[in-house]
Amino acid sequence: MGVNAENAVRIALSLHKFSCNGFDINFDDYRISEEVISNVMEVVE
Repeated sequence: MGVNAENAVRIALSLHKFSCNGFDINFDDYRISEEVISNVMEVVE
């Protein structure tokens, strides 16, 4: 596939964390797995 999965996941989680930072006091990177998967797929595309 030619995609570094580790980098894609790290970037997606960073973007996910950045998008929610300060808006959700109960924020958890892994709370909504579908959202994280969607973010990873968006980074890969």
